Amino acid sequence: MQPSKIEWCDCTWNPVTGCLHRCPYCYARTIANRFGKKVPDFSGYPLKNNSCHMLESEIEKNPYPWLFEPTFHASRIDEPQHRYLFLTKNGTRYEQLGLLPERENFWYGTTRTGVNKNLEHGASDHGNTFLSIEPLLSPVDAGTLNALEFFKWVIVGAETGTRKNKVVPQHEWIQDIVEQCRAEGVPVFLKNSLSKSWGEPLIQEFPW
Repeated sequence: MQPSKIEWCDCTWNPVTGCLHRCPYCYARTIANRFGKKVPDFSGYPLKNNSCHMLESEIEKNPYPWLFEPTFHASRIDEPQHRYLFLTKNGTRYEQLGLLPERENFWYGTTRTGVNKNLEHGASDHGNTFLSIEPLLSPVDAGTLNALEFFKWVIVGAETGTRKNKVVPQHEWIQDIVEQCRAEGVPVFLKNSLSKSWGEPLIQEFPW
């Protein structure tokens, strides 16, 4: 469990690292490849379900022994637990996984960049759900705004980093999201990266 600089959470906790997809701009893959060292011998670390490595105990100075190959860090299960916020860029995985645990402290989130891609798909059947629209790269369309009713919390953020031609959200794009959240009674959290586009004070609401 690591302290987090993300405004809407205190710590991040990743019992599973790695991914089979190759999403563009994936910072997690960069981190794993930078700080991990691939183990030469796989015999002592069997695959779990033929798709995920099982790591019973951490390897000193090697947090990612299979770099970005999916790895279950079993020892991390015993670390302190409070409110769980699951966040994925591949929201359809929720539906593929089937019935997920519905508990008061479990929140299932999906990330989108403002484009309507069946945002409600796989989300509305799993209790507490939230949507992270980040980075906000364009005005959101009517379909996206209408889909906000399927979520209990909406987070909005701007593109960060030093990429050439980085998109700076317009105030009107943010206003459309805020107004629809107000219409649906959904709390909205504007990340600090939107301060120049939105102004001060930022709206930073929580659903709990």
